[in-house]
Amino acid sequence: MFRSLILALSGALAAACIAQAHPAYDLQVAAHDVELIMSAPRASAEATEALKAEVAQLQARGVIPADIDVLVLRNGPFGQVLNRELLVLSGTMLKDLSSNERVFVLAHEASHLKKADRESIRAFIADRIPSYVPYYELPRRSQEMAPELRSMRHAQELQADAFGYEVLRSMGLPAARIIEALFSRYPDTESGTHPAMSARLQQIRTLCKADRSC
Repeated sequence: MFRSLILALSGALAAACIAQAHPAYDLQVAAHDVELIMSAPRASAEATEALKAEVAQLQARGVIPADIDVLVLRNGPFGQVLNRELLVLSGTMLKDLSSNERVFVLAHEASHLKKADRESIRAFIADRIPSYVPYYELPRRSQEMAPELRSMRHAQELQADAFGYEVLRSMGLPAARIIEALFSRYPDTESGTHPAMSARLQQIRTLCKADRSC
């Protein structure tokens, strides 16, 4: 079942709605994200219907689970998987991306879902900073684990890109061309969670050369 909700609410009210629909949702983490993504114009009905069709297409292929809920907010990060039951997308993604680019983003997020990447990150942090660690130890432990956590998150993003690439290829689409067009529109910056776009593009070009599709 696919339920698409287009919210034009305050961040706090949106968070409350999510909490009611999904009691397991981590509001302590989510509140910031919800506040962040409430500024862009509402997605058009046409774009929403297109997204529904794209999700249904990927569900039919087994890429996205049939029972996932899809929440469309106004702006912010293209996609995020929360608690293995909720896929959050942005209205900006509906407005600015082509259908094929949206399919890639959906497949990318589906990879995070299938591999339980969010849960892996939480388990890693819980292992490095158990609940019994005294508060004065937190800064040191956080600093010590930061490089490994960064590498782990970057690896997850590259794996998700590769999965999205393979999904596009399986659909007979020019995967490398679609992804390069998408990535080339954004700054080549690295963050604690994502590799630089140049590194992500390099992987796509390597995959393309390996399968001789470019």
